[in-house]
Amino acid sequence: FTTAVTSLTSASGYSFKAYAINGEGTGYSPVATFGTPSTVATLSALTISAGTLAPDIPSGEYTYTASVSRETTTLTLTPTVTAAGATVGGRQGTTGAFTPVTSGSASEPFTLASGANTFQLQVIAPDGVATQIYEVVVTQRARPTVTPPPTASITATRERLGGKVTAD
Repeated sequence: FTTAVTSLTSASGYSFKAYAINGEGTGYSPVATFGTPSTVATLSALTISAGTLAPDIPSGEYTYTASVSRETTTLTLTPTVTAAGATVGGRQGTTGAFTPVTSGSASEPFTLASGANTFQLQVIAPDGVATQIYEVVVTQRARPTVTPPPTASITATRERLGGKVTAD
């Protein structure tokens, strides 16, 4: 026989015993147990290979920022899931498939572009239903730009130069 059981709590253990009554009497099954999967889809830790995340994790926030030097050309993310059995995947940008990342291990390196770079991590709870997206925006400081002067004049006794250098 099959019966539906409702109002169970996630990440909890339960036990049950079946019985049958017939003309010979009542028979009981051995006690059996089962557990319900967790619905927790969060990270307990998140680090990046360069820069410092703000705010600190875990903070109840799902959007984080960091800034890295212009010499930093790649970045890895190391997410750690809260619930045993939860999975996590990462991607660069906000579209496309998530690539699996082992909890507590660094992702494959992502290539950084000058300016803002968006990364997303998707945590899937052990129940396979509950999910949470974390977004990390890492800004690679821009390279300095040099604007040549519109005119320059140099004579034997005088020089005039112009231009502009803009740092990060």
